[in-house]
Amino acid sequence: MRIGTVKEIWRYPVKSMAGEQIDETHLGALGVTGDRAWALHDTEAGEIRGAKKIPNLLHFAARYLGQPSDGYEATPVQITTPSDGMVDSANRIDSTDDGVSAKLSQAVGRAVTLSARPDPKQDLDHYRTGTALFDDPMENLRHILGLELDDAIPDLSGLPPEIRDYASPPGTYFDCFPLHILTTASLQELQRLNPDSNYDLRRFRPNLLIDTDTADESLAGFVESAWGGKLLRIGDVAIRIDTSAVRCAMPMQSQGALDFDKGTLRTIKEHNGQHLGIYCTVEAFGEIALGDEVTLD
Repeated sequence: MRIGTVKEIWRYPVKSMAGEQIDETHLGALGVTGDRAWALHDTEAGEIRGAKKIPNLLHFAARYLGQPSDGYEATPVQITTPSDGMVDSANRIDSTDDGVSAKLSQAVGRAVTLSARPDPKQDLDHYRTGTALFDDPMENLRHILGLELDDAIPDLSGLPPEIRDYASPPGTYFDCFPLHILTTASLQELQRLNPDSNYDLRRFRPNLLIDTDTADESLAGFVESAWGGKLLRIGDVAIRIDTSAVRCAMPMQSQGALDFDKGTLRTIKEHNGQHLGIYCTVEAFGEIALGDEVTLD
């Protein structure tokens, strides 16, 4: 079944920072080449942390200084830090700079270390969870998911069990899975349901945006939420759809030119069980590019 075409491709060199829009990429075991190859390690908490726990990271941006490759040999990155809440091109820090972690700590407002993902066979402890934000595990969960007191806990059954013990699946800096996909149909449905909010793609940080065929009524609404267990194909690439993506508090946070907007998350809670987009694993590796046709088995 034809779904549509690849409209946008994104990689995020540093976890939770604004990323790079690219025209083509290799999709492999770690998803988009170079995606989230770097992250910040919180010294006090003793764990890798992103914007779920350090929200102002959403005001930082990162780009590669060379062509990234798969594996654990990280390509240098350049990080642009915010000024008055906005990314400021005058404030640039390279991963190769002397004292890079001290500079980032000053910009973030807490002690952090810029880290390239290590091979878990050499350093498994690097990926373990550290000190929680709150002593009560349920309070911790509600904070991360942006839940209010009367909100139900969304279905988390599709998430991998290792994230209970690790800040990210060992060997990666992903939240759960190596590839995150969103459709234009879902973004349009959100805008229809709540026209007062701005459902900018950057709030949701997918790797691929699929432009769904508007002439096909079966591809309207939160269409990808029903694709669990199926295969997407882009040329020779086969992508297994593992589960719907549970949205945390990040989409409603201010980031770049986007203001704080509680309505963005509220609409997803009320109309799609706090799920939006899909988490995926690449089963057959290969190259993809903008405009490529996407089909669903």
